[in-house]
This record gives sequence, C-alpha cells and structure tokens, in this order.
Amino acid sequence: MNRISKILFIIGISFVFSALLLLLRFEVEEEYSKDMNDNTMGVLLDKTNNLDNDNIDSIVINNIEYVGYLDIPTLELNLAITKYYSYNSLKISPAVYYGSIKNNNLVICGHSYKAHFGNLYKLKKGDLVIFTDVLNNKYIYEVELVEELLPTSIKEMIESDFDLTLYTCTKDALKRVVIRCNMVSAN
Repeated sequence: MNRISKILFIIGISFVFSALLLLLRFEVEEEYSKDMNDNTMGVLLDKTNNLDNDNIDSIVINNIEYVGYLDIPTLELNLAITKYYSYNSLKISPAVYYGSIKNNNLVICGHSYKAHFGNLYKLKKGDLVIFTDVLNNKYIYEVELVEELLPTSIKEMIESDFDLTLYTCTKDALKRVVIRCNMVSAN
C-alpha cells in the first residue's frame, strides 16, 4: 500500500467511526427522550388528576412548564407538551411552537425521535389527535392534510386555516413533515 492509499484508508475509517459515533449519540438521545417523556407523563397525569385550582394553564415539572399532553392513537403515542419551545425542551418532549387552543391555531413541534414525532408521516386523513390540557379538557382533532414544507416556510407553517398543526423534520432534515388537523369536538 502506498502512502496516499494509507492516508485515504485512514480518512475512510475516520468517517465510518464518526458516523457510528453520531448514530450512537442519536440513539442515546432518543432513549433519554423516551424515558424523560414517560416519567413526565406519569407525573403530569398524577398532577392533572389531583388539581384543586381551575385557574391554571400549565404545570411545572422539573423546572419545565407543561400545558398538557397529546394522544395519537394511530401511532400509540402519549406525549407531554411543553409550554415554551426551546432546543433543550424538545429533547424531552414536543413543545408549543405558536398559537393556542383558544385561538384555534395551535402549532406543536417535536424532534423526529421514534418515541416522539418520528412517525408523523404515517398519519392519514381521518386519524384522530387528542390534546388534553392540564385541567383535563379534551380537544379532539381529525387529520385533514399531511404535507411537507421547507424549513424556511415558517409563515406557511403558522398561518393556516387549520386548528392544530404538528410538525417535525424529515429523516434527512431537508423538509418538515406537517400534519394539519381540525377540531371535531371538545369537552
């Protein structure tokens, strides 16, 4: 093996090793987020079932405010939803990105972890998405549209005629999977 071949071989091995480290990091983050969401959901459900104050809109768990949780039966998901979007909070659970239930323009974003929004693309028109707030009010939505948008399409993301929008990155991170829903009932 000549010198150039050895250098190229070492560079190739370095790339493979780096890719394996990135994959391992992503798997560790995904497992961490699943565990954190599972723990948070337990605390959130306990606290929402034992509330004695009807004037709150969030519950603090581990210094993070939660507004409720999403239930997506088709994907077998129950996810706590943080009140404020930040990169760090997204490692734990999806977050409100824009809008509100009251204004019928709620936008929720989440990482593409399998335990979070990684399978949103599997939703179809007619599937249900249920949001339960901290006062146990249930808002039932029906999927109307599944689309992809560019990451720069922020205006299109938040300005829509839909009551609820869920979104995450595609696997290649070049686009956003966007689920548009309208409310069918509230109680």
